[in-house]
Amino acid sequence: MKSVQVSVIILSHNTRDILHECLEAVEKASRGIDTEVIVVDNASGDGSPGMVRQCFPRARLVELHENQGFSRGNNIGIQQARGRLLFLINSDLILEPDTVARMVAFMEARPDAGAMGVRLVDRRGRLETSCDKFPTIGWIITRHLCLDRLIRIRPPRKARAVDFATGACLLLRRETLEDVGLFDERFFAYYEDADLCLRVRKAGWKIYHVPDIRATHYKGTTSSMMLTRSIIQSYSNMFLLFERDYGSVRALSLRVIVFFLLCWKLIVWSLLFATVPRWRKKAKAKVLAYFSSVLLTLGLRPRAHVTAAEDLEGEV
Repeated sequence: MKSVQVSVIILSHNTRDILHECLEAVEKASRGIDTEVIVVDNASGDGSPGMVRQCFPRARLVELHENQGFSRGNNIGIQQARGRLLFLINSDLILEPDTVARMVAFMEARPDAGAMGVRLVDRRGRLETSCDKFPTIGWIITRHLCLDRLIRIRPPRKARAVDFATGACLLLRRETLEDVGLFDERFFAYYEDADLCLRVRKAGWKIYHVPDIRATHYKGTTSSMMLTRSIIQSYSNMFLLFERDYGSVRALSLRVIVFFLLCWKLIVWSLLFATVPRWRKKAKAKVLAYFSSVLLTLGLRPRAHVTAAEDLEGEV
């Protein structure tokens, strides 16, 4: 099979309209580069596959019959890709013209780069977190107590090596993935990028953040549809990350600390549910999500509560 310079792999789930914009932007962003585009559709029910076939016939469409999640979906795309560089982007990401060419040039100039990310902004032009330090217990406590909003850590102003870059927009060298392996498919969604980047760093590769290159991320187009389930999934994968990469002692310490933090959140949202009528629907979803996450800290599988939480998605 003939190789190409870059394989752009787009994972989509019920994002037809923004996926159309994403694919249009990819065409402009990859001009002059030997590129293939692979769209992995995670069992969308909004007509996304038909739109891709009709409007972007040159893109290769991979239709999955059930939602396989972020890790499995991207792995399927990677396994079918022919590129020497593998560019993973969310379907709600809009690239600027010549983005792919600039990213390829950066990777070619730095043979030590196993992966790279760019500066992400939301639809209003506000900065989003596109790179960060590896999660630690202190990092998690800071975010649970919202202290990160008081202590703003500005992203790098110049290209430099970072701990990890978000999987929403991540360019990887094929050689790197052959060295460290694909995404761990136990991570359905959330923290899979941190796990992969940790393995990339351990293998001796560097991960770069390049703020001179920018992309717009319509963050939440997918996950806001599943607010409650996403909270539960995030905690589940947080525990998995610590158990996989940091060892059982740290993982147990994390569970104890998160248990108390979640109990505090549970009390706050329960009070809001009881006292603020206009927040009642959202508070009810949050209470279910945090209660289910408390069960996770105890090593239980909250199947009944996850189902109940899913039933609320249309109301929130």
